Amino acid sequence: MNRIILFALMLFLSAQWVAADERTKLGRAELERLLINSHTVSAVMLLPVGEACLEATFPGGTVEVRCLYGTIWDADRGKQWLDGDRICVRWEVTGAGNTRCSDIYAIGKDRYEIWQNGVKRGWFVVLNTPEGMRW
Repeated sequence: MNRIILFALMLFLSAQWVAADERTKLGRAELERLLINSHTVSAVMLLPVGEACLEATFPGGTVEVRCLYGTIWDADRGKQWLDGDRICVRWEVTGAGNTRCSDIYAIGKDRYEIWQNGVKRGWFVVLNTPEGMRW
């Protein structure tokens, strides 16, 4: 458990605010490859409260997440799909079944920002990709 907390802290401390001209918005093909049609594991930091999460995506759009709230782990499962060049998700528990769609921007090697309605909602680091482990 301490390793996960330490990892989340390192992720938080290493996050950078990137200028708009240094971000590259992912298109439909890249989102499909990375988050819909593959098994990907990511470390996620959500704003504004700073929730540290581990998220796993599976081919076909199934997504599972485990988040740390203080000292308590919480889990949820949902479905992801594409709406144009945005990724949408509906969780079974979180968000009362409402759909949330996000724009995803690459900000570096295996690092991405999550934006909803023009507001940054978090970032994630891909721990493994369809091509295999990168760490």
